[in-house]
Amino acid sequence: MGKKRMYLLCVVIYLYILFITECNSINSEVKDYDKENIEVNIEENMQLEQTKYSTLEDLPEDFSLQDAKDAGMLVLEEMNITNGLEEWKGFLAKAMSGEADEIMIAKYYELGDASHYSAEYYEEIKDDYPVMYIFLLSFDGSTYTMTYYEDAQIYIYEYDYLIERIGKLANAAIAEHFFALVNDSELSYRDITWSMLSSQFPNGVDFKYVFNESITLGDYYSRRPGLYKTEDGLAWLKLDENCEFSFNRNVATSYDPSGRYYVDGDLLVLHVNEEEEYIFEITGDGILKFVSGDYAEGLVNIGVEFIYETE
Repeated sequence: MGKKRMYLLCVVIYLYILFITECNSINSEVKDYDKENIEVNIEENMQLEQTKYSTLEDLPEDFSLQDAKDAGMLVLEEMNITNGLEEWKGFLAKAMSGEADEIMIAKYYELGDASHYSAEYYEEIKDDYPVMYIFLLSFDGSTYTMTYYEDAQIYIYEYDYLIERIGKLANAAIAEHFFALVNDSELSYRDITWSMLSSQFPNGVDFKYVFNESITLGDYYSRRPGLYKTEDGLAWLKLDENCEFSFNRNVATSYDPSGRYYVDGDLLVLHVNEEEEYIFEITGDGILKFVSGDYAEGLVNIGVEFIYETE
């Protein structure tokens, strides 16, 4: 069984587990290739520009997990980021401002406990692990391109948007945070996840995962999408699943700050621009406590709690 097939199987199994829990509630490794004779497979939505991607060709065949970390790549081990987070943030910042940039990403998987597989299947796949997939993500100011080698072929996919989503299926034991390349920036977490779960859905979704990471329910609930309101109802905060927010500091104001949010330890940071940010303390149990924000002075008192209300 090929490594690419195994990788897809792992993703499908992971999503199938989430799918089962949802139903109950309803009641890349660079493989060996001949650099002198690369077969080019151009599928739909793919274009070839070989000269831009010499960095992938230059990787040695024995390129290791530690090599990927030493090279400053964004590294995910078993769907958890273990290296290159600052490099990834730098890439995002440039891309969001329309500046060209690129980053190498490595995804590393081990086979795990043999007891999780039938004896026959384990023997069939054990030599394929550990496995590491490496690809290049680039942005030229208008288009995102994902490039990788697989079985002596170069694959290049181009998309208009890079989106970020966070979510979980009902009753699932874990949640998921991912970035994906798409041509429709309005696609939701459910659109993409359910498209992966069933080929029978009427509307196929064209996307490519850049990476997806599993997150604990505690982390998910600390920044779960939804509406948070003060007890008196005079101010509210709406967190969208695409990591964007809208902040109403008081019902009497006409300006509602908006932008992107992120979690930094036990703090939720609402970023509007370099001069305007709002910070909340994540206290748990669906409560966000206002900490600071110059543009909220006189409107929201320090320490006021915003209580989770609805998704």
